[in-house]
Amino acid sequence: MEEYASRDVSRLFLIRVAINIFIVILLALAVFAVQQTVTAFVGSTDAVQQLVPSIVLSILIFTMPLGFEFLAKAEQWRTPLFTIQLTVVRSLTLRVFSLYVFFYTVMLGRTEVMCWETYLGQQVYNLFVVTFVVELGMSCLYDVSRRFVWRHSAKFRGFFGPARFQPIKNTLELIFSQSLVWFGTYYCPMLPILAAAK
Repeated sequence: MEEYASRDVSRLFLIRVAINIFIVILLALAVFAVQQTVTAFVGSTDAVQQLVPSIVLSILIFTMPLGFEFLAKAEQWRTPLFTIQLTVVRSLTLRVFSLYVFFYTVMLGRTEVMCWETYLGQQVYNLFVVTFVVELGMSCLYDVSRRFVWRHSAKFRGFFGPARFQPIKNTLELIFSQSLVWFGTYYCPMLPILAAAK
């Protein structure tokens, strides 16, 4: 508490305002990136190009919360709990707005000859599969490399911290997957079976 009270309040206020403005800009850029990739690739006849919007959305959803966590620590809040809560709110905001823009832009990009229910089901299925692959890759690459660096390099221990199970991050990933399943089950009836396998 004394350490918190001894900080320069005006400097800390300016840091927090600057970080929050930066986060709003990051969120706007993420939503814009999702909208632009969906617009550019959703009407493509190439199967690989149709996956690009899902890949971009999945990468943003799983990498940006890491930056949010780092920025929340830089804001120097009084308790670690408030830092976690702030990171969760920012991550949820990113996921909700990105999903809304993704599906809204997908629906705008369909042509009149398409069955829109089937088309939307295909996009939900693509997003679910790509999200699973990115989530698996992030778990394997990020968590394993973080554990390796923490064990073998004393220089980075203070920066990274030990690799550990993160219940909040995993809960957010589970909620995101379940929201895709509940939204997409009507349009893609096999999605719950895929979610159970995941």
